[in-house]
Amino acid sequence: MKAWLIQLIAPWVVFFLPWSVAVYQRRWVLAGCLFVLWSAALLCAALRWSGPGMLLFAAVGTLTVLTTTIEVDA
Repeated sequence: MKAWLIQLIAPWVVFFLPWSVAVYQRRWVLAGCLFVLWSAALLCAALRWSGPGMLLFAAVGTLTVLTTTIEVDA
């Protein structure tokens, strides 16, 4: 796959599935923590408090995008 295509798609995957890169890198504790935060945010947004739930979802995704490094070979 072309490097530029990965650079366009990867941030969106990391934003919406923040635990996916940690699983790919076999960082199980980080993946578990991100999955719990991600699940709690979606559950909170879906069931009762959509405002705080969506803010938590966006915060987890944004934090993961800003702190994740994905190496792409050209």
